[in-house]
Amino acid sequence: MVKTLSVFGFFLITGVIGCAHIVVGTQFDEGKIDQIVKGKTTKDDVARTFGDPAEQETKAGLERWVYINRVTSVAPSPEWLGLSYRGDTKEKMLVVIFDQDIVKDVTFSQTTKPFVSSLGLNK
Repeated sequence: MVKTLSVFGFFLITGVIGCAHIVVGTQFDEGKIDQIVKGKTTKDDVARTFGDPAEQETKAGLERWVYINRVTSVAPSPEWLGLSYRGDTKEKMLVVIFDQDIVKDVTFSQTTKPFVSSLGLNK
């Protein structure tokens, strides 16, 4: 009973405070992606513009750099004390493929997905 009240108190306070933002990766300026030119832009150019990638790997002589920014925004939704969280997850991903030190390919994607999580305290 005490544990349930503590959890309830935590979520009540969180609900009063408002929504939360959970961030994975680092923010990058997608407006600068058009500065990446296949066959011309170098690794140093990309690193100067976007910083260190979140992931790096080399396969079959090609190097892959991944930049990712994922932000999940959630707000409490009591669902009559089932205590769930609802919001969305927005993700931006930039993938740059290098052959030697020169950009061979570049892709950018952006998605938004709903987020729902429940503690199941009403069961």
